[in-house]
Amino acid sequence: MKTSKIAWGLFFVAMAALIILNQTGIIVEISIVGIIISLLLLPVIITGIKNRNFFFMFIPLSIIAILFDEPLGIEKFTPWPLLACALFLSIGFHILFPAKNKWKTEKFDNSQNWQAESSDGDHICFQNRFAGSVKYVTSKTFKDVNIRSSFGGMKVYFDNAEMYANEATAVIVSDFSGIELYVPKEWNVVSKLSFSFGGIDEKGEKNSAKNGKTLILEGNVKFAGVTVIYV
Repeated sequence: MKTSKIAWGLFFVAMAALIILNQTGIIVEISIVGIIISLLLLPVIITGIKNRNFFFMFIPLSIIAILFDEPLGIEKFTPWPLLACALFLSIGFHILFPAKNKWKTEKFDNSQNWQAESSDGDHICFQNRFAGSVKYVTSKTFKDVNIRSSFGGMKVYFDNAEMYANEATAVIVSDFSGIELYVPKEWNVVSKLSFSFGGIDEKGEKNSAKNGKTLILEGNVKFAGVTVIYV
């Protein structure tokens, strides 16, 4: 059974128990709204544990603690000190215990391929950590490009690149790092990205009907944004 189904199943069971306990007066001194919000956050926490997403673990737990700060006797730590601690813990654990990248394609499973950047050929690889960088795809036959950036920013230019066929893939793994993609206005860009506290934006005029080229965006973006700029 999927974890999400288990989480939501437990949520509705807990809601049923909450109704009964509320009628008996056992939980009269505890905020019903706080309990409901806490139960709603339960699937988020379970998903965070499953995917080793520390932001989905520490942030919801801090919110629950804030909701019950008076019974717990931690009023002096709420709300901002506790939220700040949760944020810094999330960042620290994310750096120390990074989640396995489920978006890696088979051709990049070898860690040496991730260490050595490549801007030419069929398979392109770019990396960036704690800095800003500008990358150029110069290949005339590229099939996919893997972009990994953490705590920084990256600009990737495709204006001098050509696809091997009519479709190519850009796999983006970004944490706290804005990504800007400069693509020819004749290309069609299709986003299949998964976002956690982020989003995608498009700028510039495009004319994708000219050559039928499609760039598919896949991957996971956390606390960051992706901007597609047509040139």
